[in-house]
Amino acid sequence: VGFLISTLYFLFEILEWDDGSDFPGNLRNLLPVLGVVLFASHFARQMDAYVSHYTSWGLWFVPLAFVFTGSDSGTAFSLTIVIAALVAEVVWEWLSDTRPSSSGVQATMQGMMLGIIAWISLYVYGDWLNNDSIYPVLLIVGWFVVAELTKHERWARFYPTGGNKGWLPVLFVLVFFTGLPLHMGFEISDNFGPEEIDIAGFDLELVWVYAFIIHGLMGLQAFDWKPGDVVGKPSLSEPRTNYGSIFFLMAFVWFVIGTIDFLEDFGAYLFLPLGFFVLAFGTWRLIRSSSKSPTEDQGPSA
Repeated sequence: VGFLISTLYFLFEILEWDDGSDFPGNLRNLLPVLGVVLFASHFARQMDAYVSHYTSWGLWFVPLAFVFTGSDSGTAFSLTIVIAALVAEVVWEWLSDTRPSSSGVQATMQGMMLGIIAWISLYVYGDWLNNDSIYPVLLIVGWFVVAELTKHERWARFYPTGGNKGWLPVLFVLVFFTGLPLHMGFEISDNFGPEEIDIAGFDLELVWVYAFIIHGLMGLQAFDWKPGDVVGKPSLSEPRTNYGSIFFLMAFVWFVIGTIDFLEDFGAYLFLPLGFFVLAFGTWRLIRSSSKSPTEDQGPSA
């Protein structure tokens, strides 16, 4: 942190550079700061302290501040540099055979930061491409392709102490891929498919259906397209099936929200008769219980 503050002071006070709000002028601020953050990550691994591993991810917000410019293409290019640096950090952690398992904490937190930046990238790349749908479609398709190519291989690597490196993307998945199908659902609803369908005079918002289907397919793929394994072979210790369980949980969430949204208008027709039925059934049970014979209510006579 001290080195980062010193670098910022040197750039803005000693060299008297401006904030570089225009591309490519922002790169002369972005690149030195990004280099300091990468060095800080390396130094945190050398210290091998959990506090450093847990907190060093926050430094990535500083170079992120120099990404945004007045140009859509410049912002997209600058953001790509930061994403590439973060991905490289996680990949190096994945490929290393000598790093201790404690450094995986840092890589996991960097994965969370990558998930945060991935949400930003949806809008940055959308403005650059002048199309909000292409990039999320590529991400969804990319997930299916990579997951399909790696499911039959021993893709999970291990630390010398035995820790499974397949857990490194867990926060990235939780932060980004738990919400991306819903975002994709809104894009499909707004730009491609119908937004709602009429069922018995009531509107069903299809955005929840799209999100449910996408997450359901992602979860089913994690179980090798075998529905029986979803119930019979879930595992909290195997990263792949654990991610699949997360996706099925999110599919259930979208199902519940979509059902509630649909029943909001349908509720008067559904729950009013149901309420009368419960009232009638409760009254009948009360009358039946009060009509017991006196001998059932009284104890044995003397």
